[in-house]
Amino acid sequence: MIRRVVDLFEPSDARNPFWPLKWWVFLMVILYICMAVSNKMNRPSTLPRMDDATRNPSINPCTDPNVESVIVRHRERARYGLAKYNTTTAREDLSLEQWLQHLQDELMDAAVYVERLKVEVAKLPEVAAKLVKP
Repeated sequence: MIRRVVDLFEPSDARNPFWPLKWWVFLMVILYICMAVSNKMNRPSTLPRMDDATRNPSINPCTDPNVESVIVRHRERARYGLAKYNTTTAREDLSLEQWLQHLQDELMDAAVYVERLKVEVAKLPEVAAKLVKP
C-alpha cells in the first residue's frame, strides 16, 4: 500500500505530465485536514477577527495596499460567484474528491495562463529590438 502511494508522486511518471499537481493536491488535502481540526478545537485567537477589522479600520493590522487590493478582489469574486452560481464555497453538497477536482481544474487553467504569459515574455526582446532600430 505504501509503495502505491509513493508511486503516485514519482516525478518520472511519463503517463501523467501533471505529476506536480498531485503533490499540490496532496498538500492541499493535508492543509484542509489541519484547518478542519483546528477549527473544531476553537482555539482563542490573539489577533482581531477580520470582521472586527472590517467594521473598525483603526484595529486593522493590514496596511499593505497590495494585500488590501487582493482582499477587495476576493470580495468582488465572491459576489460574482454568488450571483452566477447562487452558492458559496461553504456549501456542503460536494465531497472532498469533488472539491479536489475543482482545485485541479483551476490549477490546470492556471498552468495554461502561465504558459501563455511565458510566450508573451519571450516576445518582449524582439518587440524591444524592433522599437529601438531606426
